[in-house]
Amino acid sequence: MPLVGQTEDEVDCMEKISYMWQENLRRQQACYKDTIREQVSAGRTIVLYGAGMYGRKILSLLRQEHIHVHAFAVTQQGYNLPEVMGVPVRTVDEVIRDMPQ
Repeated sequence: MPLVGQTEDEVDCMEKISYMWQENLRRQQACYKDTIREQVSAGRTIVLYGAGMYGRKILSLLRQEHIHVHAFAVTQQGYNLPEVMGVPVRTVDEVIRDMPQ
């Protein structure tokens, strides 16, 4: 829907930009999924940095793809619950210390 004072050309341009942005986002998501699948297939452990809103959204997306997340890594444990959505929340130092060599 055009804003007051917008010409048809401006509206068309904005619609094209919006479409291109959405298409680019879809391609990036597919690439990330492929990269994560490759890492899981290679036996790599998946740890998400951040247990906030975006971390929970990414966890949900990974679960839809049946990808196991080992832990959330956070800078400071004191500001976080010990577990989010059934996944342990640990400091970055703890995660690094406990990763297999």
